[in-house]
Amino acid sequence: MSLQKAMILFVGIQLLTLTTAWAAPASPDAGRDPALPEAVQASAVPDKLTGDSLNMTWLGAWGGGPCRAVAWVGDVACYANGGFLEILDATDPASPTRTGRVLVPEPIAGLDLVGDLALVADVESGLRIIDISDLAAPVETGFFITADEARDVSTDGTYAYVAMNDAGLSIIDITDPAHPVQVGTLDTAGNAQGVMVTGDYVLLADGTDGLRIIDVSDRTAPFETGALDTPAFALRVAYQSGYAYVADYTGGMRIIDVTDPSAPVEAGSFDTPGMARQVAVSGDEAYVADSNGDLLMVDITDPAAPFAEGRYIADRFAFDVAVNGDYAFFADFSDGLKVLNVADPTNPFQTAFFDVGSWAQGVVVRAGIAYLADDYDGLRIFDVSVPSAPQQIGWLITPGWGTGVKVRGDYAYVADYSWGLTIVDITDPTNPRMTGNTDTADRAYDLALVGDLAYLADGTDGIRIFNVADPTDPVEVGAFDTPTYAWDVYVQGNLLLVADDATGLRIADLADPVSPVEIGFLDTSGRTRGLTVREPYVFLADDDAGLLIADISDPTNPLAVASAPTVDRAHDVTVDRGYAYVTDYLGGLRMFDVSDPLAPFEAGYYDLGYRARTPDFDSDYVYVANQENGLQILRNDLLPGDVQVTLAPVPAGVVIPAGGGSFSFDASITNGSAQDISLDIILEAILPDGTPYEVQSWSGVDLAAGSVLTRDAVIQAVPASAPAGTYIYRLRVKNAGAANLTWQEFTFRKDGAAAPGSRNSSWDLQGWDPESRTDVATVNLAALHPASPNPFNPATTISFSLPAMVRVDLGVYDMRGRLVRSLASGQTYAAGDHAVTWRGDDDSGARAAAGVYFVRLRAGDTRAVTRITMVK
Repeated sequence: MSLQKAMILFVGIQLLTLTTAWAAPASPDAGRDPALPEAVQASAVPDKLTGDSLNMTWLGAWGGGPCRAVAWVGDVACYANGGFLEILDATDPASPTRTGRVLVPEPIAGLDLVGDLALVADVESGLRIIDISDLAAPVETGFFITADEARDVSTDGTYAYVAMNDAGLSIIDITDPAHPVQVGTLDTAGNAQGVMVTGDYVLLADGTDGLRIIDVSDRTAPFETGALDTPAFALRVAYQSGYAYVADYTGGMRIIDVTDPSAPVEAGSFDTPGMARQVAVSGDEAYVADSNGDLLMVDITDPAAPFAEGRYIADRFAFDVAVNGDYAFFADFSDGLKVLNVADPTNPFQTAFFDVGSWAQGVVVRAGIAYLADDYDGLRIFDVSVPSAPQQIGWLITPGWGTGVKVRGDYAYVADYSWGLTIVDITDPTNPRMTGNTDTADRAYDLALVGDLAYLADGTDGIRIFNVADPTDPVEVGAFDTPTYAWDVYVQGNLLLVADDATGLRIADLADPVSPVEIGFLDTSGRTRGLTVREPYVFLADDDAGLLIADISDPTNPLAVASAPTVDRAHDVTVDRGYAYVTDYLGGLRMFDVSDPLAPFEAGYYDLGYRARTPDFDSDYVYVANQENGLQILRNDLLPGDVQVTLAPVPAGVVIPAGGGSFSFDASITNGSAQDISLDIILEAILPDGTPYEVQSWSGVDLAAGSVLTRDAVIQAVPASAPAGTYIYRLRVKNAGAANLTWQEFTFRKDGAAAPGSRNSSWDLQGWDPESRTDVATVNLAALHPASPNPFNPATTISFSLPAMVRVDLGVYDMRGRLVRSLASGQTYAAGDHAVTWRGDDDSGARAAAGVYFVRLRAGDTRAVTRITMVK
């Protein structure tokens, strides 16, 4: 094969891999339950996940993504759900049962099973070894980081053979699964993609170099005995009765006689209609996963003259297949794992289905809830109150493919790719409902919300402007055309700012909000994909040019003032407390100190391993939509962790009537450091239209080292003139005159129609004495710890610590603030650690419904709340 041909083929396959998310059919997903709960949970991925990080800590993930791999031996099967390894009890292959899952660092590329072990080819994270002896509780026991990306794995029980892309073949002794040891390697000429061991030989699908046959009789010294170049790009290989069956991408399936390992000869071929990615062989049939969406049943009775007998038309992209007897387990990318009856290869049909994630594209977090735009799978909603165990609580498949999301009040607004703008009612996040949709001319990527208007970044069609006052009927009322491709949009005051790909930053005047007029632009050196504003600066994710900072003091003449390179291609950016968080596609999350915007520098990073797309943040954590690996949650270790804020309504679930009313809350601010500090304290309400309103603030509040400021039973009035909808109530603290340190928030709802007039004069606050600036006490408080397990079913343990003997009230409340179960009511507990089990029942002994609950602790001066989720 010529070098030119090899390069064309290699580039072609890489481009397909990068663009399959956009090569979608024209109809939305159907036939799935959008409220499907997560019945089994991920185990924690150890710190070894990173391999490469600085000043950032990985906390947890929902690792759902497309299904690229499946393996099946006997009564056990496993499949890839992005970074989740899902385990199935396949005793009844027609209707297997999902029993457990474990999270590995990256999206799974290849799988094999032997005994009680699942072997995972995990790309840059190498070979991962999972103990599945307990199908309900799989656990990673060991790993080995290979020299290059682990693309596939095969085992003979004692050794694992790993296809590791440009580095060829790795042979790893797995006799001790906790301590795998590489014993041999062989660098091949191509790009090792697939591997199959049979006796003393390994068949290696070597990408541009076709099929390589390797003698491994001495595992420490493997050597090539024979080879056969295939027409295209060898991706996977299967073996049966002296023949190798090679999935050769655009070259279809090649059948190669390997009875003489030193002289393989092509015996036949089958030209598939699409791109052959995988092949499995059973009896007289070859099952070819053809990435145009088909699983092909090919009769190989005569290897020289194979012919198609049947075809199963998939919904997405065929990636892998495992066959055992009359059933095939079929990996259908973002449409999950299909179980097919193939007893009659001319008429295969589906008997079972297991859903997986899609391509995580955008994320936004509000009041402990994360909203994930998950491409084909629309909008997923997560409880992230326990960052180590984010729990899906709601799901809605939108008409299109979710690429961006914003949340305001009771609604989530989804940039729905080729289906424009979709509006979702999230009043009950466990049961999201689509209220409205409007199509656009091109492809919607992200949006900004101001008042009753939504500004939608619509690719080649620029910015489309919609009136969303009626969420059931969004109406296009204006537009702003940009020269190339609008990826992102931001509104700051009267300015509309657009990330416009090759033409950089475009700035328009919004004197007339529905008829923006361009007043300035900045032609950047890269391709601008994302942006955010912290006046007077705009921060741009400028693709291979990295992070760019521009001064927009004069919006008619924006000036680039600083830049900082990233490892790969900067895709999006958000800024919080003096740090810019840049998603860098293959470079993970990069963190820049921008306290001096004229001199940014990289202060930390976290290699997420796969296609980081969009970041968001709340008071403590950074959230990343990480394409094929779902939602990732991280912490900036440079942020001051010694200042903590608690804020909790009493009771939870505040609803203000149309005529106005009030609610009560408890709050505390703790200085856990060894130094005195001076703080600015702000209480604010974020109105349903997203406008922040400052209720009260105090400047220069002194807080001694190791002390806490507490305010209990503070009463906040909400006037009748306040607009109806869902509010965010937030307690925020800052270094005096400087940046945010941290905050805490909760939501409440106001009923009744919005009324014009004053919405601030009647926001009275009682019980927070502005003159009491040094109302502190030595920190010696009780502590409410995270429940475990959480999420849970059927029971969870709630633990707390007490500094001294004290009376304790401990209760479980529903989302509306009603007491469900009293776990302690005025009982006296001694100093020390205590634990109470809640078995999911109410005070009458009846089983409570699955959903989100609050646990509230009152012990002495301590008021603490934590969130728990009971699943079905």
